[in-house]
Amino acid sequence: MRKKILLFLTASFLLGNMGVFSQGQGGGITVELDGNLFVQDEILLTPTFLKARYFVSDEIAVRFTTWVDFSSHQNVPESTLNFLSFAARPGVEYHLASETGVFAAYVGAEIIFDYAEHSFDTTVDVPVTGAWSISNIQNFHNRGFMSFGGGLVGGADVYFGGTVYIGTEIGFAYKYTNHAEVLYGSDLYLGQSKSSQFYIDLSRIVRIGFMIK
Repeated sequence: MRKKILLFLTASFLLGNMGVFSQGQGGGITVELDGNLFVQDEILLTPTFLKARYFVSDEIAVRFTTWVDFSSHQNVPESTLNFLSFAARPGVEYHLASETGVFAAYVGAEIIFDYAEHSFDTTVDVPVTGAWSISNIQNFHNRGFMSFGGGLVGGADVYFGGTVYIGTEIGFAYKYTNHAEVLYGSDLYLGQSKSSQFYIDLSRIVRIGFMIK
């Protein structure tokens, strides 16, 4: 799924570069794919978010970051591992310095909402709800959760041809999380738990996008 998204976004970027657009003007829109270099995956650059921005003025942009991931992996005909995750992060940016179609630097803030579901469906064993199994349960990895929080970000863009850009962004984020209860069949195996974390957010260390006007 992620590879297909990369191919689609790459084609969109190339088409976008053929237009005659300008960056940083009120009413402009950017669309980008964000990636992380520090996650082990089948590809070096792991896609993390899709982000869109609308420039209210040359200095102010509102932004919305999201990602949806779904899988249903059938181990054997009678058993399936299900996974669903969703992220929604609205925010705002203030552009400190920029040169139209050349570069931009900004700071901003966003609200964080992250959600994930895990379950194990089976007709030959005991089904599990809230996690993939009752052995080796790991928060944020194989157990469902719902997180709320906020973050402060800073980033920069460098434009090519006035339309396509590459950039980077780092942030400081706080999340409060409710971890899902785990049911073994219809019996409660593990109750709901809570956690909180403050961390450096590197999930958008690489950004590739284009400007629409």
